[in-house]
Amino acid sequence: YLNLDHPTVPNWLWVNEVMFTEFGVRVPFTDFQQRLLNRASVAPSQLHPNAWSAIRCVELVTDSLRLPQDPETFLYLFTLFSPNTEGKTKKGYMSVRPGKHRKIFGLYEDSFHDFKGRFFKIFPGLTADQKDTADILVKLFSERNLKPKTVLSNPSEAREAIVDMAGKEVTLERLRRLIRPGSSQSVPAISIPAPGPSRAPVERQLVPADDNVVLPEGGFEQRRWCGEDVLKDYDPMESIRWAEWASLRSATIMKSIEPRLMAADQWEVLEKERAEEAERWKNRESELEGGIQGLRESVSDEKARADKAEASLAELEKSQDEVVRMAEDSVMATERALKDQISLLLPSFDVSQLGAFKAIVDGNIVDLPE
Repeated sequence: YLNLDHPTVPNWLWVNEVMFTEFGVRVPFTDFQQRLLNRASVAPSQLHPNAWSAIRCVELVTDSLRLPQDPETFLYLFTLFSPNTEGKTKKGYMSVRPGKHRKIFGLYEDSFHDFKGRFFKIFPGLTADQKDTADILVKLFSERNLKPKTVLSNPSEAREAIVDMAGKEVTLERLRRLIRPGSSQSVPAISIPAPGPSRAPVERQLVPADDNVVLPEGGFEQRRWCGEDVLKDYDPMESIRWAEWASLRSATIMKSIEPRLMAADQWEVLEKERAEEAERWKNRESELEGGIQGLRESVSDEKARADKAEASLAELEKSQDEVVRMAEDSVMATERALKDQISLLLPSFDVSQLGAFKAIVDGNIVDLPE
């Protein structure tokens, strides 16, 4: 918390010495550290040293692998535990534990000793450039306040109006004359020509921040020439400094987009693998279609054979029925002949009970089951 105007909120921050001596933490805190502290809503001194160990290890590992650093990723890998609660007073430090099946680091030390008394304060302050920037803005706009709606509704027109209010001057070095007259001489701005027929001045582009790139104090002026115009006030040393700055700027831009280039390369590899996988599946699909066609032909052949066997069976059943009918006729003819012969020999004998399909059961003549 930082509130210089409130008497109950100090303008300093507690930090633990072990953060700097053991883990290499530096101020100002990195963007990842600041976002993580804000996301967890804790002060740096509230974190246990082992928590700072995990934070720094994640930073170093992801930096080595050129992976993005994000608080959500850290809080996915680790769980933050609040201090133990005793009555209404919380005691202890915030600690982290790896999630289930997500342990990638061990503890820096199983038990830290003698770190609780080694705290010191960090006091915020403005650098000379920061103080001058604030004074310049107050000088320019304290009496002629800018209207946010006007600035935000049309940034292009607002930019021109703001530069006009600054006397057509830009950069900190040149605007220092507003707060310290005579500190800087006004130099006509010359711009590099833009490509295309319009030859409009090229807009300045922000250079990605990098610890290894130091811009010359005062910056460099962009120059423009066209037709018969020549450079005025040519300074060879400025050209050398400009070339050096341009090369450093190019290196910075390349470093900033290198992860994207690597991602593009990885995407190309993944796209190639996807195409190869698609080709394999296409070949597999052709093989399966061929197998299905073969099965269809086999099923057709089997059906034809089944139809043929069914026809043969029907013919056989028909022949069997004919044989049975002929056998029945033969048996009945024999039965009639026997009855006629008995009637001839024994005219008074009742032959109605006799039959080829009858049997004697318990001394009685009975019909055989059908």
